[in-house]
Amino acid sequence: MEYEEIVRIEAVRLRSKTERELLGKLGGEVREVFREQLDTLTELLDLVDAFFHDAEMLREPKTGVALARWLARSERTLKLAEKTRRGVNNYVATLGVNAKPKPNVGENCATRAT
Repeated sequence: MEYEEIVRIEAVRLRSKTERELLGKLGGEVREVFREQLDTLTELLDLVDAFFHDAEMLREPKTGVALARWLARSERTLKLAEKTRRGVNNYVATLGVNAKPKPNVGENCATRAT
């Protein structure tokens, strides 16, 4: 593994740790109705951590392209977790901790169809 990849891995690990801390703070502030979103965030962070905590996976030989894809996947998953947490955080900051979360688009369509 080259220096740049090691730096990227460490950056993702640090961002994941930071997100977990922010998620913990947010989880203590919001009502139960946000639990589904927070559970999704936890699952995304678990995926990111799984990319790096499996020692066997890190030791597997990878071509430069395979390693780049692997890192890109982990970074995209982490970005999704960060974006989702910011969305919940902004929603709660704007409407308060007692607000109901927005329904999913699929739920809106199903409700209109009936």
